[in-house]
Amino acid sequence: DDTSLYVLVNNPNEAAVKLNEDLLKLDSWSKQWLVTFNTLNTESLLISRKTNMPLHPPLHMQCHVIPELQSHKHLGLFLSNDCSWDNHFKYTKDKAWQRLNIMRSLKFKLDRKALECIYTSFIRPLLEYGDIIFDNCTQRLKDELESIQLEAARNVTGATKPVSHDKLYQEIG
Repeated sequence: DDTSLYVLVNNPNEAAVKLNEDLLKLDSWSKQWLVTFNTLNTESLLISRKTNMPLHPPLHMQCHVIPELQSHKHLGLFLSNDCSWDNHFKYTKDKAWQRLNIMRSLKFKLDRKALECIYTSFIRPLLEYGDIIFDNCTQRLKDELESIQLEAARNVTGATKPVSHDKLYQEIG
C-alpha cells in the first residue's frame, strides 16, 4: 500500500522535472485503474550528507505541493535527510525499553526459559530489524542497543549490574 519514487540527484532542477513527470504518470495511471492516492499523506525526503544544500524545486501531486520532511518512516526504518540513524534508534530504543520493562515485571513470575522466549520473540527482533541497513551507524548508537541487550540478559539470568559483560554473555549463550 506504499508507493515510492526516487531519483539520484546531480542537478536539482532536472531531478524535480523528472520526479514531477513521474508523479503525473502515476496520477494518470491511478485514474485509469481507479486507484486513489492520498496527497495529504504524500511526502518528500531529500537525503544528502552535503552541508551546503542547493535549492531543490518543489514536487507536485494532483496540484498539491508535496512537503519535504526531515525524517520518514519507510518499511519500519526511519530514514533521515542527513543520513543519521538517530530517529530510528530513538524509536527502536523506546519500544524495546517498553517491552523490556514488561519482561522485568514478569521476571519473578516466570522461569528463565519463558523470559528467554519473551526476549527472543518480542525484544531482539526490534533490535535486529534492518540491522544490515543501519550497520554504518555510530558506535554510540550501537552501544545504546547493546545496553538493552545487556539489561535483557540480566533480567533473564538474574545477574546484577556488577557482573562483567563477558560472564553475562557466557551465561546467556
